Amino acid sequence: MKLSQHLDKGFWALADRGLPFIYAVAQIAVARELRLEEYGTYVIFQVIFNMLFAFTDNFALQAIVKFGVEPEVDLQTLVTVTFVLFLSFLAPILILINIFPSSIAAVLGNSRLGVLFPLLILYVAASTPRVIFSKVLQMRFRMRDIFFVDLGNFGLGGLLLGVAVYLHRINTAGDVIWITILSAMVSSIVAIIFGRNHLSIQFRFSLPMFRRIKEFVRFQGATGMVSVLQQNIDSLAVSTFTGAAGAAIYGAAKNVYRMFDVMRDTITLLVFPATSKYHSRNDIVTVRTILEKAIGFLYLVLVPLVIFLFLLTPIFFHTLFGAKFDSSISLFRILVIGTLVLPIQMVFISTMVGMGRVREMFRVILSGFLTNAIATLILLPTIGIMGAAISFITANVIQSILSYRFIRKEIGFRPRFAISQAWKDAANFLQERIA
Repeated sequence: MKLSQHLDKGFWALADRGLPFIYAVAQIAVARELRLEEYGTYVIFQVIFNMLFAFTDNFALQAIVKFGVEPEVDLQTLVTVTFVLFLSFLAPILILINIFPSSIAAVLGNSRLGVLFPLLILYVAASTPRVIFSKVLQMRFRMRDIFFVDLGNFGLGGLLLGVAVYLHRINTAGDVIWITILSAMVSSIVAIIFGRNHLSIQFRFSLPMFRRIKEFVRFQGATGMVSVLQQNIDSLAVSTFTGAAGAAIYGAAKNVYRMFDVMRDTITLLVFPATSKYHSRNDIVTVRTILEKAIGFLYLVLVPLVIFLFLLTPIFFHTLFGAKFDSSISLFRILVIGTLVLPIQMVFISTMVGMGRVREMFRVILSGFLTNAIATLILLPTIGIMGAAISFITANVIQSILSYRFIRKEIGFRPRFAISQAWKDAANFLQERIA
């Protein structure tokens, strides 16, 4: 197998990862344009949507990638069963939200949300073909096709939002949501066009396949759900206690903080398969070397970045938002300090999955979620929005400590060696380039 045969896949995969940045720029423009309360309403609506699809991705859709590569699996049956699971999870939640929209909106401290909840059904319906067919394309390693699917979602969505902001057509959260629904529809159409070459649209249910997938998603789904709650419960709680304005202030800080999700995705992409491969061969020495090099390199990059962002946060936020979100500066600084535990948290939790220690990983993530929930309920009413940021970071610290203790016991991780080796590798790299 030649590397040159896969360079095009790497190019399209890299290009695809750049599309969310286009959308992020448009989101910043939206934040500058909307009134504080309207932006806060949009933030919470989008958080709810993202949580629903993150839940269903872990609960059902990952099974397409997991089992679809097996030659004996009937793809129509596999997709049918996952689609049934997908709907069985989403439909009751959407129905419940729209039966009691005012009550749920009141719990979240934002009456405006109740009016927007019917759009959640349209948004989900417009996005469903995209997420399902994208899994099929991912399973077939069709990176170019996935790029164009995401271009319809992030690229077109970002472009339309940018034009609407420029023309001053964005006045409410609903205006933004309608544009995202339109781009989701276009993206789904593109996904169907590319996906139909690999999957004929037929309903073919199989009870044995249902049982097999159900067994797979039992821990996978539970872990994913708890992880999603851990990452988003602070935003929902801020909305509940402080309303739309507070959600906007916290949302601005949290959305900029999500730049570190690129690091999270990259680490998962690289560490998980490598540790899985060598741990399955019982090559603990190589696994330890991979972890030490990954941790050391990440801290070599992260520490200067954290210092830079912490010191220049006011300039950074004024450049992005003007003076509109000055209240978000202290929140973002807290979140930035908390990123110092991210290398340990991300690398070691990914390693636990690669080692097949899913139960232990679930306990680590559950501990973080409970810490976040309890700390948020205590600190948010006591010291305000800053309490949500502190709670979120505290949960990440707990997960880092627990995963570190597990990896140290199982593999014998050496912190000092990781840092010293990172400096040596960096010095050797620079010497080679200078020479």
